[in-house]
Amino acid sequence: LAKIEAGCGEIEDECKGKIYGFKPSSLLSVSATITGILSCFLLPFLGAVLDYTKFRYRIGVISSITFVLIQAVQIGTVQATWLPMALLQAMNAFVYLIVMLCQYSYLPEIEEQVDTKTMVWYNSLFYILQFGNQTIFFSD
Repeated sequence: LAKIEAGCGEIEDECKGKIYGFKPSSLLSVSATITGILSCFLLPFLGAVLDYTKFRYRIGVISSITFVLIQAVQIGTVQATWLPMALLQAMNAFVYLIVMLCQYSYLPEIEEQVDTKTMVWYNSLFYILQFGNQTIFFSD
């Protein structure tokens, strides 16, 4: 959609046009940069809030709902809305990191409840399933 807005055809390999000062092919890297900058400045503070206050559950719920709502809004991506949706996608990547931070903040308490061998087993199993599913998804 950004290529079309920049005046390039959909079939062209290299687009010489620019949109808001960027090449359309740079949209993904700009989005990743926005997410990275937000993460580097805000996640350490949020991690401290999760570790030392009682708001861990509330932040987890709010960030999870926000993540789902942004995904629902992005269903409506069309030519006229591609830029706000691209910005929402950058925000959504950051919100996803908040969701993961909230999930990981519970691991030390879970480890206190179960023995180390059980914790290692389940963590290994979950990571094997996660990366195995990603491999299957990307192999198509």
